[in-house]
Amino acid sequence: MTVQTTDTTFAREVLNGLTTSPKRLPTRFIYDDNGTKLFEEIMQQEEYYLTNCEKEIIENNLDVFRKIVDSDPFNIVELGAGNGAKTKIMLSHMIDSGADIEYYPIDISEKALDILYGSLKSEIEGLRITPLQKDYFDGLSWLHEKDSKRNFVLFMGANIGNLGGEFLKDFLSKLRRNLNSNDLVMIGFDLVKDYRVIEKAYNDSKKITQAFTLNILKRANRELGATFNLENFVHYNYYDPIIQANKAYIVSKEKQSVYIDALNLTFEFEEWEPISIEHSYKFNVYQIEKIAGKYGFKLKKNLFDKRSYFCDSIWEVS
Repeated sequence: MTVQTTDTTFAREVLNGLTTSPKRLPTRFIYDDNGTKLFEEIMQQEEYYLTNCEKEIIENNLDVFRKIVDSDPFNIVELGAGNGAKTKIMLSHMIDSGADIEYYPIDISEKALDILYGSLKSEIEGLRITPLQKDYFDGLSWLHEKDSKRNFVLFMGANIGNLGGEFLKDFLSKLRRNLNSNDLVMIGFDLVKDYRVIEKAYNDSKKITQAFTLNILKRANRELGATFNLENFVHYNYYDPIIQANKAYIVSKEKQSVYIDALNLTFEFEEWEPISIEHSYKFNVYQIEKIAGKYGFKLKKNLFDKRSYFCDSIWEVS
């Protein structure tokens, strides 16, 4: 088998994950071009409430955002902007209201930034945009050194829920270190709710989520010369109320062997053996306020959708 690309980081993570018990694979490697496209499809599904809830919050609180940037020039900084669909609503209102802002989308994907830049330039006249193709904190550090304006940092889409334990601690500690006193952040939190609503969001009826999850195996086949037969694996998820997280797995439907050329190793899978893919954590309002204070922020305002499924929480650096 010909291996198209050998990503040493990907190969190393696959080796580490498949030699661990229980087996695991990191979610971030699902997001190649195909994975990103599939995730955008997931966000359009009826069961995936998160996107529409956050869009509703933004549309219903445009004056709140406008008042934030009313008194001073601001940098609007977005960590992982994606297609910018929700952010465009906010930015358009700010520009129409005469706010003095510059938008800094930070993403590691040059392609995503190019597409976003083009769409914003054509849709929002007068918006100053500086895309930063960097790691989140490299981008914030660069901006911290370059510009003294106040920052309003957006980390939306409930991405904070994909971080747990030490990863959450590391993320928020680095975020705080790269901001100035009086800077603001807005973080999207998916709230604790009926477990059935959560489970459906991560296992849509059209099986797009399954294709998305299995994309990591498809990528391993293409880039690492693996021999995963996708028909022999299935997506599985459930909500664990003890740790308040949706847990997603890839499960082997039969006893099988998979060879990975880039590693020159064969891996054995038992029938119905799971590979852990992702924990998506959910929060309550008390936890949000506690987290903010713990990492050097002061809770300014919580914004909710009409069903209280989702919260965009605005914090100020204390």
